[in-house]
Amino acid sequence: MEQLTTIGTSVQEVDQPSLERLLGTTPKVVVVEFYLTNCPICQQLAPVLEELSEELKEEAVFAKVDAQDNLDLALQYGVMVTPTIMLFCGRRYLGELVGDANATIIRNTVRDAIRRRSCPSPGGRIDYEPDGYG
Repeated sequence: MEQLTTIGTSVQEVDQPSLERLLGTTPKVVVVEFYLTNCPICQQLAPVLEELSEELKEEAVFAKVDAQDNLDLALQYGVMVTPTIMLFCGRRYLGELVGDANATIIRNTVRDAIRRRSCPSPGGRIDYEPDGYG
């Protein structure tokens, strides 16, 4: 069943079809958090991601995937730990943050991806490593 709902005001809850559609249609950087509802770190990150999604809404789209309800999708992307925050440009993977990360590191990593969002051609190389230090 395809989902595309909003959490709060600007973080979208997505499943596999809606994530694929989002990655294929937006020119913005896509930030996807894989989470579990009973994960305390994920719960702490929810307001941080909501704030960042509002702050960066002109340049990035934020989405969440419940890893338990979308196990196949989590496995497809190699998610082994929650939270895992992945960044994409189009369908191209840019990098990820795994586990507990503070708001500054997440903000700087997303801004770094936004600055370098021109996606390489399929099979091309991405010429930077997101590090969260801006």
